[in-house]
Amino acid sequence: MSDMSIEGSPNASAAQRSDLSSVEPRFDDHGNPRWPYLNLLSWRRLNFRCRQCIWSGDGSQVGIGEVDEEITELVCPDCGAYMAALSHLVDIPGLNEES
Repeated sequence: MSDMSIEGSPNASAAQRSDLSSVEPRFDDHGNPRWPYLNLLSWRRLNFRCRQCIWSGDGSQVGIGEVDEEITELVCPDCGAYMAALSHLVDIPGLNEES
Protein backbone atom coordinates (compact mmCIF):
# COMPACT_ATOMS: atom_id res chain seq x y z
CA MET A 1 0.00 0.00 0.00
CA SER A 2 1.20 3.48 -0.71
CA ASP A 3 2.02 5.91 2.09
CA MET A 4 -0.95 8.17 1.22
CA SER A 5 1.23 11.21 1.85
CA ILE A 6 0.66 14.45 -0.01
CA GLU A 7 4.27 15.52 -0.19
CA GLY A 8 5.04 17.43 -3.35
CA SER A 9 1.65 19.09 -3.37
CA PRO A 10 2.11 22.89 -3.50
CA ASN A 11 -0.09 23.63 -0.49
CA ALA A 12 0.69 20.45 1.46
CA SER A 13 2.97 22.04 4.04
CA ALA A 14 0.52 24.81 4.88
CA ALA A 15 -2.40 22.39 5.06
CA GLN A 16 -0.53 19.97 7.31
CA ARG A 17 0.13 22.80 9.74
CA SER A 18 -3.52 23.87 9.69
CA ASP A 19 -5.50 23.55 12.89
CA LEU A 20 -8.19 20.84 12.97
CA SER A 21 -10.46 23.36 14.68
CA SER A 22 -11.05 25.01 11.30
CA VAL A 23 -13.25 22.02 10.35
CA GLU A 24 -16.33 21.16 12.40
CA PRO A 25 -15.84 17.75 14.07
CA ARG A 26 -18.24 15.06 12.87
CA PHE A 27 -18.49 11.57 14.32
CA ASP A 28 -20.46 8.39 13.67
CA ASP A 29 -22.51 6.50 16.29
CA HIS A 30 -19.33 4.75 17.50
CA GLY A 31 -17.35 7.95 18.01
CA ASN A 32 -15.23 7.57 14.88
CA PRO A 33 -14.48 10.72 12.86
CA ARG A 34 -16.29 11.40 9.57
CA TRP A 35 -15.62 13.62 6.57
CA PRO A 36 -14.80 16.50 6.40
CA TYR A 37 -13.14 16.22 9.84
CA LEU A 38 -11.66 12.90 8.67
CA ASN A 39 -9.53 13.62 5.61
CA LEU A 40 -6.16 12.85 4.05
CA LEU A 41 -4.45 15.42 6.29
CA SER A 42 -6.08 14.62 9.63
CA TRP A 43 -6.69 10.87 9.79
CA ARG A 44 -3.44 9.92 11.54
CA ARG A 45 -4.06 12.44 14.36
CA LEU A 46 -7.70 11.54 15.07
CA ASN A 47 -8.97 8.96 17.57
CA PHE A 48 -10.83 5.81 16.53
CA ARG A 49 -12.80 3.15 18.40
CA CYS A 50 -13.57 -0.34 17.13
CA ARG A 51 -17.22 -1.28 16.61
CA GLN A 52 -16.64 -4.93 17.52
CA CYS A 53 -13.84 -5.22 20.09
CA ILE A 54 -12.32 -3.03 22.80
CA TRP A 55 -9.52 -1.47 20.71
CA SER A 56 -9.18 2.30 20.57
CA GLY A 57 -6.29 4.49 19.45
CA ASP A 58 -5.20 7.14 17.02
CA GLY A 59 -5.15 6.94 13.25
CA SER A 60 -1.46 6.14 13.12
CA GLN A 61 -2.32 2.77 14.68
CA VAL A 62 -5.31 1.75 12.53
CA GLY A 63 -5.12 -0.95 9.91
CA ILE A 64 -5.67 -0.37 6.22
CA GLY A 65 -8.48 -2.39 4.65
CA GLU A 66 -9.58 -2.35 1.04
CA VAL A 67 -8.19 0.42 -1.14
CA ASP A 68 -9.59 1.58 -4.46
CA GLU A 69 -9.33 4.76 -6.50
CA GLU A 70 -11.96 6.56 -4.40
CA ILE A 71 -11.54 5.40 -0.78
CA THR A 72 -9.31 3.62 1.69
CA GLU A 73 -11.02 1.64 4.43
CA LEU A 74 -9.62 2.12 7.91
CA VAL A 75 -9.97 -1.04 9.99
CA CYS A 76 -9.31 -2.18 13.55
CA PRO A 77 -5.71 -3.40 13.92
CA ASP A 78 -6.85 -6.10 16.39
CA CYS A 79 -9.94 -7.68 14.81
CA GLY A 80 -10.07 -6.14 11.30
CA ALA A 81 -13.55 -4.60 11.70
CA TYR A 82 -14.39 -1.61 9.49
CA MET A 83 -14.13 1.74 11.30
CA ALA A 84 -14.16 4.49 8.65
CA ALA A 85 -13.71 5.32 4.97
CA LEU A 86 -11.05 7.81 3.97
CA SER A 87 -12.03 9.52 0.73
CA HIS A 88 -9.38 10.36 -1.84
CA LEU A 89 -11.73 12.56 -3.87
CA VAL A 90 -12.80 15.33 -1.50
CA ASP A 91 -11.81 18.96 -1.22
CA ILE A 92 -9.57 19.64 1.76
CA PRO A 93 -9.63 23.20 3.08
CA GLY A 94 -6.26 24.82 2.40
CA LEU A 95 -5.06 22.07 0.04
CA ASN A 96 -7.36 22.02 -2.98
CA GLU A 97 -7.91 25.77 -3.13
CA GLU A 98 -6.00 27.78 -5.69
CA SER A 99 -3.53 30.23 -4.18
